[in-house]
Amino acid sequence: MKRLSVVAAALVIAACSPAAEAPAAPQAAAPAAAAPVGEQAGAIPLTREFLVGRWGDNGDCNAAVVFNADGTYQIGGAPGRWTLAGDIITMSGAAGSFPLRAQVLNQNQILIGNPDGSVGISQRC
Repeated sequence: MKRLSVVAAALVIAACSPAAEAPAAPQAAAPAAAAPVGEQAGAIPLTREFLVGRWGDNGDCNAAVVFNADGTYQIGGAPGRWTLAGDIITMSGAAGSFPLRAQVLNQNQILIGNPDGSVGISQRC
């Protein structure tokens, strides 16, 4: 038991100690003008066509939303309408209308910024 207390105390002290700073990595010169997010070379553009399909949130496909090509969606049996303007997906339904800021991470994931400031990742299901 005494040995366990010593190990626990050592872990607590190590956790409270300031971390040693790693040497800074060399940085490349900044480009003259950076492209806006989503427009870098090879980036996948956020389009209506890209969004069409079934999407879940944060790894969960049980309550997925289905975006249809005609601008309608279904989530948990509840219908609604959606639009895309730039990087803003606006979803409107019985509960009201709310905008989501979206950024494509890859072919199967989107970073979503919610109206309350929280952020999540949606994935194709």
